[in-house]
Amino acid sequence: MTFPIFVQPENGQFAAQLVGEHDLRIVRPTRDEALSAMQDELRRRVQCGELVMVSVTNTGVTAVAGKFADDPTLQDICDDIYTQRDRQRDELPE
Repeated sequence: MTFPIFVQPENGQFAAQLVGEHDLRIVRPTRDEALSAMQDELRRRVQCGELVMVSVTNTGVTAVAGKFADDPTLQDICDDIYTQRDRQRDELPE
């Protein structure tokens, strides 16, 4: 398993942080020590839990985008809507 780790110097030491996880940050005197400690901590966490993938169903507007693209009545409906819009625009006072 591979994890992205951000390493940077900090007050004469090195800080290693798991990218995207602000609570997992380790500071050690050298870069190698910081990375080694991070690997140990990640190994411990992986052994204590499990990594799963979760799928979320889209229920927003994008869930229906393109759904009616092949509907033969769609163009008629759109034409009616645009005709009504244009008529309303023409009726607005200037």
